[in-house]
Amino acid sequence: GITKRYEVDTNPAKTRQLPATMPASLFSADDIRLVAGAPGRRRKATDLVIGQVFPAYREALSRYSRALASRNRLLEQINTGEAGHDQLDVWDEQVGASGSEIIAARQRYVKELNNKLGATYQDLTATSPANASAKIEPLKIAYEPATTDLATELVRRRTTDLSVGTTTTGPHRDDWSLVLNGRRLASFGSSGEFRSAMLALRLTEAGWIEHHLGIRPLMLLDDVFSELDEYRRDALLEHLGDSQVVITTPEAEILPTPFKERATLIELGGAIDVQAAR
Repeated sequence: GITKRYEVDTNPAKTRQLPATMPASLFSADDIRLVAGAPGRRRKATDLVIGQVFPAYREALSRYSRALASRNRLLEQINTGEAGHDQLDVWDEQVGASGSEIIAARQRYVKELNNKLGATYQDLTATSPANASAKIEPLKIAYEPATTDLATELVRRRTTDLSVGTTTTGPHRDDWSLVLNGRRLASFGSSGEFRSAMLALRLTEAGWIEHHLGIRPLMLLDDVFSELDEYRRDALLEHLGDSQVVITTPEAEILPTPFKERATLIELGGAIDVQAAR
């Protein structure tokens, strides 16, 4: 078989070291589905970002996944008479401990993002300097945990969990939503608003990664300029700053001239791959 080896600056590296060594933030058309799609997609997106910065978070996710699977197997065994109720205490403790770590980390992450997200969104959606300074209720993330007291809730829901044969609460049931002007964006927003909100979120995530790691993440942007007017394109470039950026676009003409002057353009089968110099 093929053995995978990783090196960083010619030094051997382990897989778990790689996310913090070269963090990245990706914006693509698929991101729009995060706004109104299934909660599992949003949980995974959040876990990928937090996990790049905090290895302990990835470890907590791994422990939680194993403990949750064991607790669910035990619930089934209790229902078939193969195990007793007293064994639930052990798995409740393990699910509760790792799950509480995950919930706390997600709460901190959302709180920190919300400090910057609204201003970033307003910059990207303004059509003029005057509009950019207008006072509106900012875009924010509303974190919706299944519970904030997992240990207590696991005990309280035992009867329900036994009846359905699975664990019905915990961070695997968490969700979040984007809220604009006090309303859930998924309930009223257009595809253009979804796109702008997710772009603002990705840029804010990149800033969050840089704040914690001291490294600007690689920005991967798929066809990001096509629906932006000149003012908004300039606002996006200002937010990108001196980040290393890879952009794909079907039309090189829509790229701002100052950006093209310091970028490397590669044509791939009719599409344009743009690698901006730092």
